[in-house]
Amino acid sequence: MGRRATHLTAAAKMAAKRLQAKKYRATEGGSHARAKENRGQYRKRTALKNTLLPGLPVCSELLHRGKKMLRASFAVQSAGPLLGLWNPPYQFEVPGNYDLLERPSEAAGGDWDSNSALLGGIQYNKIVSVGWDHYDEWCGTGLDEEETAILVSQEVAVRIQAWEQLRAMPVIDQDAEAMELALDWGAKIACMLAKEWEHHIQGGATEYAASGRSGNLPWQLMMKDVMRLFGEEVDYGS
Repeated sequence: MGRRATHLTAAAKMAAKRLQAKKYRATEGGSHARAKENRGQYRKRTALKNTLLPGLPVCSELLHRGKKMLRASFAVQSAGPLLGLWNPPYQFEVPGNYDLLERPSEAAGGDWDSNSALLGGIQYNKIVSVGWDHYDEWCGTGLDEEETAILVSQEVAVRIQAWEQLRAMPVIDQDAEAMELALDWGAKIACMLAKEWEHHIQGGATEYAASGRSGNLPWQLMMKDVMRLFGEEVDYGS
């Protein structure tokens, strides 16, 4: 007589395969394979047009504003006003009296001394500070990717909602400049946050860390863009 079959039914075979797969996923090789599979699924889910993160569709205007090159005064040291863009639910806050803005001691001239550039400088500094915080946290070996993905997705979703609410608000003349600025920087913050996390998911922690060291994370590229624009528009030798 031949050896009795180990798996007698199709159901038993499937159960055995699931158990084998579960054991494999628990190994180091299985973890790497699962991470690779997750990255592939992530790319498919975000392939839809006008989507920042899976399940987060956005309007084309937000994406357009997120790509705009904005002026930011490098001489600003003040920590505020932040236009409401950094505390949940990220709703617009009128900056108040522009005369109270901290003015740089050395003027760059032109648009770089404008209220928009000064308020932009405050946003710029905050973005860079938070960017380094993300970098330190997301390069850590103890990062819980699933929990972080949820937190990032929630923040981006709330930011999109706040941006859409601001865009729908009636424009008040004295607040028009600040509202326009909040729409520009609010879109840029949401887009960069989504892209930074996407970079981490697609490339893994090692590639993400390498991009940070080479200055190629979204907020680092923003810094280069602002510096390049400043160099093109400001000539201290003239």
